[in-house]
Amino acid sequence: MSQDAGQGGQECANPLFLKWIGEWYDEACARNTRMQHVLKKAYTSLQRYPLRMEDPREALQLQGIGQVIVERLTKKLAAWRQENGIPAPQQQTQTQTAGDAEGTLASQGARRQRQTAPRIYVPRYRSGAFALLLGL
Repeated sequence: MSQDAGQGGQECANPLFLKWIGEWYDEACARNTRMQHVLKKAYTSLQRYPLRMEDPREALQLQGIGQVIVERLTKKLAAWRQENGIPAPQQQTQTQTAGDAEGTLASQGARRQRQTAPRIYVPRYRSGAFALLLGL
């Protein structure tokens, strides 16, 4: 991918992530694994994404980037921050997390209210179950 990085004349909003995915793609091509296709798709979708990402978990919304790639990016970013002496950003506080949890419970409750009442089973005409009911 290193030769593709300079093409197009446009800057990527996430050059560090793009560089790492490109390195993984080159390794996968050298080993001739199936992962190269996934990494190629992840590379192109990340290259086209115009917004800057502070956390690799934000990349889950992109096509071709799944949980495995996000975990690899998270580990690589933590190692890079430690290597360069950059502190990690603060995690969410517990009060924010508790508030978010209440919101998700409320939305789940709303889903349960919308469920319809269970229907009575009526077998279809000319089916085996219908024949059994007629025989009784």
